[in-house]
Amino acid sequence: MASSLYSLERTFPTQDTRLRAAVYLRISSDDEHDRLGVERQKPPCMRLAEDKGAEVVRVFCDNDISASKNKHRPEYEEMLQWVRDSKLDMLIAYAAARFTRKPRESLDLLDLADEYGIQFATVTGQYDLSTAEGRYRWRDAANRAAQEAEEIAERVRLKHDELRVNGKFHGGQRGYGHTTVPVIVGNKVRYRVELHEEEAELVRAAGKRVLRGGSISAITKDWNTSGVRRPKGRLWDTGRVRELLTSPRIAGLRENGAELVEADWPAIIPREEWEQLRAILSDKPTRKGPKEPRTYLLSNLAICDLCGTPMLGQARLGTPAYACRREKGGCGRLHRMARTLDEYVRDEVLDKLASPGFRAKLERVYGAAGDDVAAELVARRDGALARLKQLRDLAGDPTVEFDVDDFAAAKRNLERVISEVTTKLADLPASNALAGLPDTPELLHTVWERATLDRRRALLRLAVDEVIVKAPGGGKRFRPDAFPPGEERDRHASEHVVILWRA
Repeated sequence: MASSLYSLERTFPTQDTRLRAAVYLRISSDDEHDRLGVERQKPPCMRLAEDKGAEVVRVFCDNDISASKNKHRPEYEEMLQWVRDSKLDMLIAYAAARFTRKPRESLDLLDLADEYGIQFATVTGQYDLSTAEGRYRWRDAANRAAQEAEEIAERVRLKHDELRVNGKFHGGQRGYGHTTVPVIVGNKVRYRVELHEEEAELVRAAGKRVLRGGSISAITKDWNTSGVRRPKGRLWDTGRVRELLTSPRIAGLRENGAELVEADWPAIIPREEWEQLRAILSDKPTRKGPKEPRTYLLSNLAICDLCGTPMLGQARLGTPAYACRREKGGCGRLHRMARTLDEYVRDEVLDKLASPGFRAKLERVYGAAGDDVAAELVARRDGALARLKQLRDLAGDPTVEFDVDDFAAAKRNLERVISEVTTKLADLPASNALAGLPDTPELLHTVWERATLDRRRALLRLAVDEVIVKAPGGGKRFRPDAFPPGEERDRHASEHVVILWRA
């Protein structure tokens, strides 16, 4: 059996001492996560160790890790540390490329052999590193392995480009809400993407929740506490949930550069609904790590009149309150009890939403509602994007003459249309919410009582831009319930709170 061997006379063990060997197993891709590919390397390596009279004291394995892409291979690095700790005399692998595909790392292994007298053995080739010829062949094998890795990467890129243009599945980890099913095509195993119905239903519910005004942080908390996990069993964070709900994949689309193409997998939600989600969520910053959902109705909606900073919930002696907090950039000089302020703002908002005149003004602000409106807006934006691409293609064609000023003006007009349509898509949930609301105080209060906190905040945002909290001084307390409806109540409230309406 072919093998490689390198040794220094000063490091030879005595004849009655067996060589301490480590077997290194590695495979770059294990799509099935069954370890079969990497485990196939083990038996021939163990037989080679036996032929060499070596005792295998440890098997190191880096499964599903590329030697050309990954800077960190935990088992490989631990194996090298064993060498430095004088725990090994021989390293065995199926082929030299299992050790490394980087010429720089192959030279490091030569240096390791020089310093520690380590012998190398491979099943598929012989490299006597004690000779100049053997060391040359070792370096040449590393260069060929690097070239092979680069050629594979080029072929993979070309294949992925083809799959992307045609909207086909490119392999890799499945997306949440979909699953991959093996199928036989021309005596080869291929994978078809289908819906994972249980997960898809959770995605649909989360999308509806956001469209009704729900927050990503609340969805994240609910999923984690109820045992909903990502495909590999990890917990969700707000960034991952936002990424999921704005991914073209859930609308049956795939990105091809700046374009969207129809994918060959089923959509989880309609295109129009996804466009609204993307318009609502895409421009918002994502904070990594856990984020607590809202527990106060007016957090970040109430504004300190003294410094203009949003007020946040902060319990005072166990009683819920709103405070302008110094650690958040505020002045720290203003606070209000939450219950009184919440109830006052609730009553004012529901009264406004019951007013036909105010509802008519809001309808003019938000525009029309309905799925047909969303479809029309999406088609309008797609058309503008297509014309913008044509315009850029013409600008890059040296055979076409065009006026620079005309090009700039046309580009600005198309970008303006795209921006306006995106804004309208983001406002559509408000239009739909407004159209679906009852128009009497009694029914509106019933809706409020049954609503979640996210839903209540969404109702507030329908009608309110800001709630300015004032500090009248003189120890005056905000107690609108102490006054009967009328001018006295309005005067007292105006000293403490100013609501800025959207219409």
